[in-house]
Amino acid sequence: MKGVRKRYGSLVALAGLDLEVEKGEIVGLLGPNGAGKTTALKISALLLNRESGELLYRGVPVESIRTVYLSNLGYVPENSIFYEDLTVEEVLEMMGALRGRRDLTWERDLLSRFNLDGKVDNLISELSKGQKRGLSIVIALQHKPNFLLLDEPTSGLDPGHTYTFKGLIKEAAKKGAGVLLSTHITSLAEDVCDRVAIIKEGRVAAGPAGVEELLEVGETSNLEELFLKVVGE
Repeated sequence: MKGVRKRYGSLVALAGLDLEVEKGEIVGLLGPNGAGKTTALKISALLLNRESGELLYRGVPVESIRTVYLSNLGYVPENSIFYEDLTVEEVLEMMGALRGRRDLTWERDLLSRFNLDGKVDNLISELSKGQKRGLSIVIALQHKPNFLLLDEPTSGLDPGHTYTFKGLIKEAAKKGAGVLLSTHITSLAEDVCDRVAIIKEGRVAAGPAGVEELLEVGETSNLEELFLKVVGE
């Protein structure tokens, strides 16, 4: 995205935000509450309209290739919302039909990694918060997308499944997917991100750059210290 702006009434959510994600890299987006992280991801997922600026996919405006873009996009929203009266299998079948492709072997592999392979006949309403979060990640990866938008994806996951998640997005990036990861967990960003950007009041306040470079420029010893220094908390 280039120079993207968004307001909610008099509130400026994004004030000319510039972000770029290359093939095969994981870019972390850090920022305090209200900094514009979720707005940036929703605009990138075409769930919100921007007021100005460009949104490009492989150098092409997404409006001109909307169907291609969305078919190659995997998105984990900030809050997992499902039709509660559907089963896990019905949700997966619906998403596969909407995307026009479904790899059952890959899907079962994903389900097993989140211990959901025995839950396919369960109603969504019967799943725990963590299981729903795991299912959100399965759905985002189900069609092997080449661009991932992940908004606080580890929220609700236990440590074991957080480890599983980190392995999965590293695998996706290794296979060429670009990943934009919004998180408030600095240790997660340090573990998985190739570059990190810290945003404040809708603008990039530090980065995007590798963690070591950010720490050197910011004269701090870890990403948490840098975050606090940049956002003033």
